[in-house]
Amino acid sequence: MNPNVLLVLIGVVVPIFMAIGAYDTAKKKHRNPWLWFVNCILTGFLGLIVICCSRTLDYNEELDYVEEWDLLGWLTFLLGLVWFAITYSYGYYAAKAYHDNMIFDAMMQFM
Repeated sequence: MNPNVLLVLIGVVVPIFMAIGAYDTAKKKHRNPWLWFVNCILTGFLGLIVICCSRTLDYNEELDYVEEWDLLGWLTFLLGLVWFAITYSYGYYAAKAYHDNMIFDAMMQFM
């Protein structure tokens, strides 16, 4: 098996399993499970640690809703978006520099 394929599988499968764990933990803590699923996809293990260490929100069984707002989830979501944007831009510029270097080396071989 190609090592790059293995790395991609690990890079995709492991965050999905962590996000499923965050989804389940968020349900138990009466938080928005889909928000924490996305948070864990964006931030990885950091999102799972945050949801596991957070407190359980108050839940009103008579009215069937959570009485508190999940501010921690939305702040983690914003942090995840910033983190994703920084890593995406770094990866883009690193790949672009590598590609430009390959093109330059190929041009120098022809001269």
